[in-house]
Amino acid sequence: MLPPAIGGKDVFAQLGIWLAATERIVVGSGIANMWARPGRTMHGAAAVLADGYPGRFVLGIGTGKADQAAAVGLRYDRPLAQLRSYLDRP
Repeated sequence: MLPPAIGGKDVFAQLGIWLAATERIVVGSGIANMWARPGRTMHGAAAVLADGYPGRFVLGIGTGKADQAAAVGLRYDRPLAQLRSYLDRP
């Protein structure tokens, strides 16, 4: 598992490299930070890996920390409610 960093390496690109280099390994995003990318982007990246490597990719999404939200100009206020909203957005 590999947790993403705000402004760092992209977790989905890194996992794609690992999946392409192996035949059986199962990888996971650890807790992909909802502040690192919009929900549509998160969904799209996860869907590409899941489609390309069936049964070998696991997505975990989390709220991260207040400083990570601040790094992208957002408030960390009621994180569970914010995560629900993030997951419900079209």
